Amino acid sequence: MKYFPELLKHGIACTPRYVSKVSSSKPHSLSNSKRKSTDGDHVWKMSLLKRLKSNNTEDQKKGGGKDAIAGKNIIFVAGLGCIGMDTSREIVKSGPKNLVILDRLEKPEAIEELSGMNPKTKVTFHPYDVTVPLEESVKLMKTIFGQLKTVDLLINGAGILDDHQIEGTIAVNFTGTVNTTTAIMPFWDKRQGGPGGVIANICSVTGCNAIYQVPVYSASKAAALSFTMSLAKLTPITGVTAYSINPGITKTTLVNKFNSWLDVEPCVAQLLLAHPTQTTKQCAKSFVKAIKENKNGVIWKLDLGRLDTIKWTKHWDSHI
Repeated sequence: MKYFPELLKHGIACTPRYVSKVSSSKPHSLSNSKRKSTDGDHVWKMSLLKRLKSNNTEDQKKGGGKDAIAGKNIIFVAGLGCIGMDTSREIVKSGPKNLVILDRLEKPEAIEELSGMNPKTKVTFHPYDVTVPLEESVKLMKTIFGQLKTVDLLINGAGILDDHQIEGTIAVNFTGTVNTTTAIMPFWDKRQGGPGGVIANICSVTGCNAIYQVPVYSASKAAALSFTMSLAKLTPITGVTAYSINPGITKTTLVNKFNSWLDVEPCVAQLLLAHPTQTTKQCAKSFVKAIKENKNGVIWKLDLGRLDTIKWTKHWDSHI
């Protein structure tokens, strides 16, 4: 029984029924033949733990111990927005091999600026609206993978803040994230012979604690956060890791003025900005730190120029 906490720590799921059967055994009263079986179980468990620890060590080497930007191929969805552009600048400084920006905003001057920042990095642009049908997203991914052959990191950063646009908010903040992620999976999924990859989804602190005057926006970000947490749990199956980027209130054009749901608070933007906020540059620096940490399943909070982790409290477990 003593091995089960260790096995659970390494991600081996055990149903309560199975644990109960093991915990009811009494080794001191077993016959010699049963002792041999128990000894065999002991060796098997120790061997399994050894392999798991070895795999975890390899995962750690692939993660935080290795630069997740330098020399890598990165796709950044909505990389020309307020937080997006400053984050793109910080990414280029770290020297990826390719930075592919997908955005509905076409800003040739921004692409030119990014292209001139680092000779080690090639910056390219594709027009992309995350609300297009999944088939269109898949087609774009085929084009990008055809050009680059491999992609190491996908950043999903599209977002709108306007609770008058109910369908649009859900389509951009949640459905768009799901579709773009779904579109890239066939190229990464280890079940299809893929090499795996990394997904960084920009969610929001409102996914943990809602700004109740904008419940549609907050709910869409909570959905994106839950989706990202599931992706991280699916890593042993798909080989794709994921973590969430959750900015606090940041001074952007989104926050300067926006609509509350049913106009329950006409001055919600002014009320938020009356409290301490962070700049997009501060947020971008924290963002790049999180990318370089490259830790699967982490809920990153980027607030007031700090980078911290949020510990999720489990209130229920499916046991599967």
